[in-house]
Amino acid sequence: ASCWRCLSLRYQWMCLMVASAAVILSLTRMGKLWFGDGTWEGTMLRGESCLLADLPVILGGPIGLLALGTHTGSRMLCKCHSLMLQGIEEAGFLDIWKRQSCFDVCVAVGLWAAAVT
Repeated sequence: ASCWRCLSLRYQWMCLMVASAAVILSLTRMGKLWFGDGTWEGTMLRGESCLLADLPVILGGPIGLLALGTHTGSRMLCKCHSLMLQGIEEAGFLDIWKRQSCFDVCVAVGLWAAAVT
């Protein structure tokens, strides 16, 4: 259980750092556009308004993670995950779940990479 708790804590902090980095990068991009950095203006489709529409989505990630207590190592997330895994294991779906989870992660990362490039 201690090893699982340590891995869970690292994962929660990693998610929080990635979400926070996305906020910082987006705010930097908005700041450069608003303060007249010409290199960013050519990449925008509709000017400043399209960045403002993304702001609630961008801020929702870190705020939600903080509300769940990921910065303190949320025990509730660990309990939810362990309860889910127990049910999956008892039903005999653990191998199928692992395969499907791996596939889902690969698809998500692939879509993210395609969107970024």
